[in-house]
Order: sequence, then structure tokens, then C-alpha cells
Amino acid sequence: MAQTVARVAVMPFDVHARDELTYLKSEIPEAVRKQLEKEGANVLILTAATVAQWESSGQSLDNYRREGARLGAGHIIWGSLTWLGNNFSLDASLLPTKSNQQPLTFTVQGGGIEELPGKVAELTRLLSRNIFERELIADIQVEGNNRIEVDAILRIIKTKVGDEIVQKNLTEDLKTVYGM
Repeated sequence: MAQTVARVAVMPFDVHARDELTYLKSEIPEAVRKQLEKEGANVLILTAATVAQWESSGQSLDNYRREGARLGAGHIIWGSLTWLGNNFSLDASLLPTKSNQQPLTFTVQGGGIEELPGKVAELTRLLSRNIFERELIADIQVEGNNRIEVDAILRIIKTKVGDEIVQKNLTEDLKTVYGM
């Protein structure tokens, strides 16, 4: 089945920290772009000049939606990184351009610059789940097995309760079970 490619526009992130960390304003959107593109999205990183131009005609959600739709983006992402001592809060908003929904807000927190790449990846997974409208696995039930115990099947499959539903992973698990 053909799937529609998700198109996403990412704005520069605001950075509230010491001056030497301002490079993260563009590095965080770049990390988000790389991860979303691995998952099949078409990502456009907006420049600060483009965002300033948008905001000059009004810093409203309707304006963001209109401009994002003009670019062909189904979603717009913006956010901020705030440092307090050694701890940080990384916040992002996700605005769908084709509906009047309010933006969804996501927050991850960490301590120390060494945790930042992992927390950016965690934040991007949260964004991705909503962009691609992926559901989570609530329960796993094994049925129709005659020769193999349920516990043995549950031990060998990689998919677990709480994971995102990803067809490729389910197919691999099914092959593993048939291989038993």
C-alpha cells in the first residue's frame, strides 16, 4: 500500500542558556530532521529570517498554519531549550496545519550536556508518534498455538506492550514464531 509522505516544517529552537550554547538553536532542529527523515518524513528546517517574516505578519497559530500549509507542511514544530544550573528542559510544540487543533506540547528533562542528544531523540520519538499517527501496543495475546507454550512465544518476540505498532517489527516477530 502506498503511504503519504509526512511533510514537516521545523523552526529554530529558542535557547535560554549561557551564550556558548546558542549553537543549539540550529543543532536541535537538525537532529530532529535527521531522525524524522529516517522514519520517512520530508523535513524542511526554517531559517530564523523566514520565521521572523512569518511573525512580522502576526505571531498567531492561524498564521503558522497558513504559512506551513503554503510550504506544503502537514505539521510545524517549534520549541525551546532552557537550562537551570546543570539541568535542562527541552520543550516542543507540534501544530497540524490542516486542522484547527491546538498544538500538542511535549517536554523531556535531563541533567548535563551529555544527556542532551538522547533527550532530543526521545522528544523526536514523541513527535514522530503523533506525526505518523502511530498507536501503542496495549496487550499481546497468543492464540492458536498447539505445540509451543505461550511463555516461550512471548520470550522470543521483540515486540512488547507499550511499543509503537510498526508493521516491519510485527512481521519479523511472526517469522520468528513460525521458525520455532
